[in-house]
Amino acid sequence: MLGSPAPNVTPSTTTQAPIRSAMATGSSASSTSTDVSQLEKLAEQQLKSSSSSTTMRLRLPNISTPLRVVIDLGRTLADVRKFLSTNIPSLQSNQFEFIEPPSTKIKREDENKTIGDAKLTNAALVVRALNL
Repeated sequence: MLGSPAPNVTPSTTTQAPIRSAMATGSSASSTSTDVSQLEKLAEQQLKSSSSSTTMRLRLPNISTPLRVVIDLGRTLADVRKFLSTNIPSLQSNQFEFIEPPSTKIKREDENKTIGDAKLTNAALVVRALNL
């Protein structure tokens, strides 16, 4: 009905992929922006260890806000894949691909090139789940 208030939505009924419960700061449901912020901090801890780094923006399925990942230039997309499949339940099957807009798919073998060698500094990538 038009003009009626939106129903209360509990975390168990949302369709959005939850970030691992270890990242939750409390027992109450946290917003997506908080989850993305926590995921960004975790990514920086795991993927950045030197001063030669860059920022990549990843558009993830089921998450409206792009994920900003600070990553060493010597790391690879394979490292990013491992991070995503470990920390985002909807990507744990590892069945996803990286796409460089507008529509250039990054080949799986190219994921082993360093971020610097692959010329992905300050890149914006789409992570698309594969329906196999």
